[in-house]
Amino acid sequence: RYTDRRLYRVFNDTNFTTGGRYYGGWWQTIPNDKAKGTAFRKHLVINGKATVEIDFSGLHPSILYAAEGLELPDDPYTNILGPKYRDISKRIFNALINAQKDMKSAPRRLKFRFDDQPLTWKEIKERIYELHAPIRHYFCTGAGMWLMREDSELATGVMHHFAQYGVPCLPVHDSFIVHHGYEDELRAKMSELFSERYGVPSKLKGDPVYFYRDDTLDSTGHSIEEILKAADIRQEHRLDAFRSLSG
Repeated sequence: RYTDRRLYRVFNDTNFTTGGRYYGGWWQTIPNDKAKGTAFRKHLVINGKATVEIDFSGLHPSILYAAEGLELPDDPYTNILGPKYRDISKRIFNALINAQKDMKSAPRRLKFRFDDQPLTWKEIKERIYELHAPIRHYFCTGAGMWLMREDSELATGVMHHFAQYGVPCLPVHDSFIVHHGYEDELRAKMSELFSERYGVPSKLKGDPVYFYRDDTLDSTGHSIEEILKAADIRQEHRLDAFRSLSG
């Protein structure tokens, strides 16, 4: 839905101290689940060229550690339940950060009893608290609300940087999609803003970076045949259809 291109911020209180993330962009809502075969974000192009998405690594844990004057451990999630269950560990970690009070049981939609990880919910919590002792006092305090305010401020800074040059920068909360030619500049600006705000270095995902559209990395030549061939691709036809409807 190309018409959904206006961003708006959603706050959670009248003082604008919690929430504040950006929503409304159509690129944020397209399915992007590799396991289900719906990883459609890889098809995004900007001006017919490949895009790259750079993501902060463990942004909320990074901010919490920075609040204590510390850098984030290399991976805040893997050591909880092992590499096999990293994604589940991340969900549990974030659930504990967002919880307003102690969680007596696991989130309803989360399965945490595994054949090779027979830990109880209490044991999983204690393992997280042990591994992240420096930030334990943030768990089950509703910290996730003000953390979203923090990551939205970083997003504002990143987008404003590129907007002043007229360069599209598409936010997906704590990650950003740009034309692949701006990869280095995006990385540098994300790291700069994080360090300026929190006083410690940031960690970014994507080393090496995998471009979404390998077939759009090369610049189009100047011959009429190459120009026509570059225009005869699915995304260009979709854009033409959209423009004709809009006009």
